[in-house]
Formats: sequence, C-alpha cells, structure tokens
Amino acid sequence: MKTQLIALLLVSCIISAILDGALAAPAKKKIKKGGSTIIGHAIYVYAEMASDIPVFTKQIKDFNAGASAEHQLRTVIVYAGEVPFDGSKFEPHELFSSTVKGFHNAKLPGVTIHANLDADLGDGGDPILKWSNSKIDSQVKMLCKFICADPNVSGIHLDLEPFDVPYTTKLLRFYTTMSSQLRGSETGCRNAAHPDGREITGYVDNPSAAVFKALGPKGTLIWPGYDCTRSPSSVEAYSKAFRDSMTNNLLDVVKNMPAGQNAKFMIAVPAAATDIEYQHTVKGKQLVASGRKQFSATGPSYITTAVNNVHELVKGYDGYAGMVLWKLSRFYTIGSGGKKLAPAGAFDIPGERDWLKKNL
Repeated sequence: MKTQLIALLLVSCIISAILDGALAAPAKKKIKKGGSTIIGHAIYVYAEMASDIPVFTKQIKDFNAGASAEHQLRTVIVYAGEVPFDGSKFEPHELFSSTVKGFHNAKLPGVTIHANLDADLGDGGDPILKWSNSKIDSQVKMLCKFICADPNVSGIHLDLEPFDVPYTTKLLRFYTTMSSQLRGSETGCRNAAHPDGREITGYVDNPSAAVFKALGPKGTLIWPGYDCTRSPSSVEAYSKAFRDSMTNNLLDVVKNMPAGQNAKFMIAVPAAATDIEYQHTVKGKQLVASGRKQFSATGPSYITTAVNNVHELVKGYDGYAGMVLWKLSRFYTIGSGGKKLAPAGAFDIPGERDWLKKNL
C-alpha cells in the first residue's frame, strides 16, 4: 500500500507540473542585450562621405576574419561631434547616425560601437571655466540622453583637450557626471538592452589618480602613444620618447593607484599619420616622403615600434585593456599649420594590416 501511495503521489506531481506548464503565461520575448565593456583593441573611425561607411565596415570585417581572438578589433569609436561650451545646442556630425547604423547592420561579431565626443578647449572652450557644477551636469545629461537614445551605441568616448590647467577641475566634474549617468537610468543609458549601462573612455595624455576616479568603476583611460616629441623626429627618437612618457606619465600613476580603485587603460598607437609621426606630406596630388616610415616590415617604423613597446611595457599590469588604432579615414590628417599628412588611414600602406592582424 505504501508503494502504491508513493506511485500515486508521483503521478499526481507529474500531472500537476504538466498542467502548470500548459497554463503558464507565454514567455516574454527576450531582449537582446548590447555589449558595453571594451574587451580588446579599438579603432577611431571618421567618415566624411556616406560612401566611406561600407568601405570601413568591410575593412574591419576583413581584419577580424584574418586575426586571432587576441588581435581582433572589438570596439569602433565613431566620431559623433564636438561638445559645445558656448551655450549652443549640440549638433551631431552629419554622418554619425549613418555610421552607427552601417556598423550595426554589418553584424560584425563581438564588435561594439562607441560615440566619440571631442572639443578643443583652447579654441572656444574658455566658457566652461565659468560654468557651475549644475550647468556642467546639465550639459552632460543632454549629451547622454542623445547618445543613449540609440541602442546600438554601447559607450561614449571623451576627447576634451587639453586635460590640464586651467580646465582640470571642470573636466573632472564633466567626467564624473558622465560616468555616473552612463551607469544610471536617468537619461536612458541603463535600460533593458543595456542592463549594466554604457561604457566611458577618456583620452588623457597626463593621467592622475583623480582622472581614474572620475572615470568610475567601469571607465577606461586612453593614453596617446603618439605626438611624443615636439617636432618630427626619427623613429628611434620617437621610441625613446614613447617609452619614457608611457613609463613616467602613465604606468607610474597606475602602479601607485589606491587598492581597489579602477585603473583600466588602453594605448592609442599611430597606425596612420599624426601631427608629429607621418610618412608623407601632401602637396597637391603628390606625396613627399618625410624620410620616416609609418609602417615597414623590414626596418624601423612608427607603428611597429609603438606596438612592440606596448607589449613589452604593459607586462604585469592587470588594468591593460588593449590598443586603439589611430585611425580609419579616407582623408589626410591635418597637422599644425594646416599641412596635409599621410597615410590617411590605418590600412593604407601595403602590409600594415596583415602585420597588425598578427601583432596588435
């Protein structure tokens, strides 16, 4: 009898479970969660014409297809526009939304999209010096609300230069508020698609513990490993300046960070012409050799030197998150004095892309 009762109870439980499943409300449609945290290397992207967008998406797709996981590009930092400090309304770059849409529709596995907001404080940025904290907060919230309205954008990159006196205090407030807003729901940055909020990265050439604190628990500092000398120099001189600056201005700060405080960082490297490191000047339709190489598979070059230096110097630093390639573009870099510099894009020189696939 005891055995029969147990059998009856088991049958009853099974029937009950089946009925519960049949009568249960239909499962809610799963919301696709967007990624936000940078988990590898990144690249700056500047589209100037609509026709640039499919070219860039194909370049990233082809790069990642030929690179192993540790060398792939994981984040595209798309130019979104200039932050206004004169009281005017933020006007996004005319191709920002189209570029984001293009990269999203390209369905590049494991690649997230960040919005690049920049400003030259030395050229029209002085009004921020008179801004109250509440005005800074208001500006940041407006920017976050606009950027986070696009579910395909997983973070904001700030390039507000110079991050130095007299702007330091105001920029620390700007960064702190931005970090907080991107992690919160007030401006829509944390939502069903992004349950952990969005990422913040900041381009800063003179890091400090205060900057890392302002970036918050999820933020990443991007240190520029270019324009390391005051004027164009040999690759050997660049390498020495790079190593000295990275060690003294970045790694010594990271090494002495308080225990438990975030100190995640990335290194931007000159895969294309910068103001100081370039292979050619452009005069009319002619390229005039500078005597130095942006890339060379057989001799000294800016990008190979930078990448190799990074790999050597970051050993033992848990906060290292990858490199950022400067830049993907089809237009020449405009240097000081308005001079045009080449190469325009990171993959313009034959052999550079294949080398980076194996060494980034």
